[in-house]
Amino acid sequence: LVYRSLVRAKVCELRLQQADLTETEKLELVRALESYLDLATQYTQPRDVSLTITHGLSGSGKTYGTQQLLERTGAIRVRSDVERKRLFGIDSHQRATAAPQQGIYSPTAGQETYQQLEALAAQVVEAGFPVIVDATFLKRDQRTAFRILAERLGVPFHIQEFQALPDELRRRIVARQRMATDASDATLETLESQLQTVEPLTSQESRHVVVKGS
Repeated sequence: LVYRSLVRAKVCELRLQQADLTETEKLELVRALESYLDLATQYTQPRDVSLTITHGLSGSGKTYGTQQLLERTGAIRVRSDVERKRLFGIDSHQRATAAPQQGIYSPTAGQETYQQLEALAAQVVEAGFPVIVDATFLKRDQRTAFRILAERLGVPFHIQEFQALPDELRRRIVARQRMATDASDATLETLESQLQTVEPLTSQESRHVVVKGS
């Protein structure tokens, strides 16, 4: 984010060197240049570091909801749909045809994916940035592992919970499959499996919920 802001500031600086600019155009470019430099400075300032995980079934709006949060807080998001494929050498937008509990979605692959997410989350926190881990976190032991990680790193632990009615989840999944632009491979079969196996948040875990989305 710092790099992008500085690149945009540099573009403004280069455009200011053009001889045919009007005074209004120059003023707008100066304002934009200052804005990008201020933004770059903000990104380098100390921030409240925390570890946030999501909790929700496929189609519940986790990626959309966390996008809004990271834009507001400057957090870095680690997304399971992307990291799982990266771990197994698959392009993020390439469809993985494995059925639930098979291939890269087997229990073993799932465990490896969450271990990778844990390692990446630790790296982000240790670098001084808040992190949002975007995954279903349907199993209690998965959530516990990240709570323990946050305690070890000495940062607050939060859960961003997402909920929607089953029919709405099905509608969203079908729509997402038609668009074929997202890294998620979730199907209706995936959702039905999740509905049967999800482990709800405990009362103790609910104390860590900071945002509920839908």
